Amino acid sequence: MKTKNKPPENAIVAKKNSLIEKMSKFKLSELRLIAYCLAHYDSRSEENPFIKAKVSDLTEIFPMDQNSAYSVVRQAMLGINQKPLEFIENNEQHFWNWFSGFKYSIGQGEFSFKINPDIKPYLLGLSDMFSSYRLVEVAQFRSQVSWLLFENLNKWKNIRKWSVGLDELKYLLGVEGKYPRWNSFRERALDPALKEINEQTRLNVSFEKEKRVRTVIGLTFFIDKKQPENTITTEDPRENIHKMLLAFGIRDKDSWGVVQGIERAENLDKFQEKMPKIIKKWNSGKGPKLKWVRGIVKAELRQMDLPFTEMSEKSADKEAQDCWIGKNQTGEECKIRVKGVAGQRKKCQKCLELFPVAEWGIKAGNSR
Repeated sequence: MKTKNKPPENAIVAKKNSLIEKMSKFKLSELRLIAYCLAHYDSRSEENPFIKAKVSDLTEIFPMDQNSAYSVVRQAMLGINQKPLEFIENNEQHFWNWFSGFKYSIGQGEFSFKINPDIKPYLLGLSDMFSSYRLVEVAQFRSQVSWLLFENLNKWKNIRKWSVGLDELKYLLGVEGKYPRWNSFRERALDPALKEINEQTRLNVSFEKEKRVRTVIGLTFFIDKKQPENTITTEDPRENIHKMLLAFGIRDKDSWGVVQGIERAENLDKFQEKMPKIIKKWNSGKGPKLKWVRGIVKAELRQMDLPFTEMSEKSADKEAQDCWIGKNQTGEECKIRVKGVAGQRKKCQKCLELFPVAEWGIKAGNSR
């Protein structure tokens, strides 16, 4: 058994991205204990020792009363193992406890724990598709909503934008069924959480509402980093898939919907491997553009038993209304294109910046 000192404020907490959506069922005390335990591990290492820690260290990191700390830790221990991690692998649904067990040393104020070996791939030896943050960023959060919103935003910080439906957001924040009115949800949950995140973390977040008539149906969060982070980074297949779908003419919102659907089924890497095949089909295809894109993507998703989010016939992103994607769908000539090399599609600089189609080997000149 290893005895660990209190983790430093800059200790890193990391977990697989697919795990973040499963955190909404945990209370604030349970989220704190999970983060505290993970901060003792090097997420890039396969080593999984039994670790001993002090309850008093928790009270120094989190705003907890020392007299009631043991009771809080005990309840959190019980609560965590009553909420197993659920995931599907090889067509089997798994239910695993987070930890092999907890032990508390009576009269010594110490407890010990070990991650369940069956969920090590989600927490240890991480090499791709995971998020990390520093323990100090979440230490002073006063609500479950702040913590859960931060973890979800942190997951998208390298993309710098996250679009989500309002109902789904409430589920992810653990307030599903509460706050039926938008104003009450914003005033009592969203705004206080964003205030804590903007004040205490390295993220600076704002949002825009998506409305249907007068009803708010979703939000787009814009995520900036206040300063460079010395944390673990990895290539993000979500951005690669998103760029490919944009280059196909699928509007921004719908392409992110497809990406998030693939991620939920934990098949991002598998789908990214299929991208050259999808692009080849696109380049050799005939017929209406979006009809072909829809068919190609739908076929690949079906092979992975993934749900398909219907794509809109509307042009791509608002920013690209004057670019080749939108113009190509209507047949209208783009007046801001510059002269290109003979035999190649003429593109404006704005198109090249927004949609680097050459990078993906996609024929920008295909008029379907």
